[in-house]
Amino acid sequence: MGNYESETTVNIQPDGDYGIDAFTNVAGTYAMIHGNNATNTNFKDEAGIATDVRGVIQFNYYGINNETQVTAANLYLDGNAHIGTANASYLQRITEYWCEPCVTGHNHPSYTATDQISIPTNSSSGQDYIINVLPFVNYHRSNPGNSNFGYNLELQSRGGTTSKGLVFYSSDFGTSSARPKLEIKFYCIRNHVKLKPEIDNHYYHALDKKLYVVYDEEYNQVANKKLQYRIYNDLHVRIAEVSATGTATPASAPQPLIVWGTNKLTFDLTNLSLASGMYVLEVINSKNEKQYLRFKVS
Repeated sequence: MGNYESETTVNIQPDGDYGIDAFTNVAGTYAMIHGNNATNTNFKDEAGIATDVRGVIQFNYYGINNETQVTAANLYLDGNAHIGTANASYLQRITEYWCEPCVTGHNHPSYTATDQISIPTNSSSGQDYIINVLPFVNYHRSNPGNSNFGYNLELQSRGGTTSKGLVFYSSDFGTSSARPKLEIKFYCIRNHVKLKPEIDNHYYHALDKKLYVVYDEEYNQVANKKLQYRIYNDLHVRIAEVSATGTATPASAPQPLIVWGTNKLTFDLTNLSLASGMYVLEVINSKNEKQYLRFKVS
């Protein structure tokens, strides 16, 4: 079975030469700790000392642009002798520029608690974590330019007299498989697809519940006429339509307008509450000629 779009998985797992990660400490005269072979995201509060250790990490994913639909983004962190208990932590979006060689506890970059991700207390000393960072990746893609400054990692509760912290291997660690990894899965969004005179085994994956369709109007020259179409599910039950007179059923059905010539149309199916499965778009012109697009909603 064919597909107009293909899913791709990209693993971003740089070594010490290209990785951007550090942890900072403002206790006493400590100013900067970075590039450590063992630790990266070290949320630690040493006994009785307000060390305020925080981790920072950044991944570049410039190639995953607005021509893609990201479906998953997971951050893999390998544990390295976590410290104590009560070490639940937060992963947060950094909101300003920083650099690995120059970041310190005294110039630690600002960050926001908006959409912060809670990281639970470890259950074993070497527990690995897989963290869903899709909201962060989508935010960075929706706000291109100066927005991807990476992630801040810190304890949810700092202070006290008991050492605690989560400790992970960094990009400088000698074993490559233990270094921080960002795995992103995405589909390449193709340009508007053409309708076909017959239904075949190919289908269009409507990932964002939108169809992007090219329709050639050869007869009607009335401007801003509503496209006549029907949508059927895999049991051939009619789900939505716009009639020849322009009546939409249900009223929430998309009502794309067409002109004579080539039309690039967007069908926003969000308000139809379509269940996951296969559907067929049937388009009818003024001479009752029909064209089709088979598509999948997931």
